[in-house]
Amino acid sequence: MSNPKVLPSSGNVSPGSESPTPNIAGNQPGYSQAKGSFDIKSWDFFLPAALIAEEDEVMLIMDMLAEYDALSFYDITPAQMRAFILDIKEGYADKDTDVAKRFYHTWVHAIDVTHCVFYFLTRCQIDVHFSREECVGLLTAALGHDYGHVGVANGYLINTRHELAIKYHNIASKRTCTQI
Repeated sequence: MSNPKVLPSSGNVSPGSESPTPNIAGNQPGYSQAKGSFDIKSWDFFLPAALIAEEDEVMLIMDMLAEYDALSFYDITPAQMRAFILDIKEGYADKDTDVAKRFYHTWVHAIDVTHCVFYFLTRCQIDVHFSREECVGLLTAALGHDYGHVGVANGYLINTRHELAIKYHNIASKRTCTQI
C-alpha cells in the first residue's frame, strides 16, 4: 500500500523547486546558532531567515514550548522532546511531493502556525486566560494540526477514489487528520 499522505505527482511541478525548509538567509547563521539575534515573540519573526537546518526548526519549537515548561509538563528529557518533534515532522509531506509544493500542509506551515499561536499567547497575553498545561496543549496541537494531511479537499479524495476515501467509505476522509 502506498503512503496515504502523499498524492501521486501530477508532473506539473519541477523537482526541487521548493523545499519545505526554505533557505534564503544566504550565509547568515540560523536560529540555533544565533538565537539572540531573533525575537521569536515578534510577529515579524521571519521563518525562512531563521530555519536553515533541521536543528534550527527543533530549537525554535523547543524554545516556544519552553516558555510554558513543556519538558516538566510532559515529564520528558530534551532528547525525548527532540525525538517527539522529529516524529511530528515525519507526518508532514516530504519536500518532493505535490503536497509540499502547494505550500500548505507542510512542516514549515506547521512551524508557522505554531509560531502564530505562540505570538498570540505571549505578545497578546492571551496566555493569562489559560493554564500552563493548556498553553502547552495549544502549541503541541498547532504543531501537529496538519499531520498526515494529503493537501487536498475531501471532495477531491472522493472523486479521484483516493485510497483514504476508499478505505473509510467516503466518511472518514471528512476528518482533517486521518493518520493519528
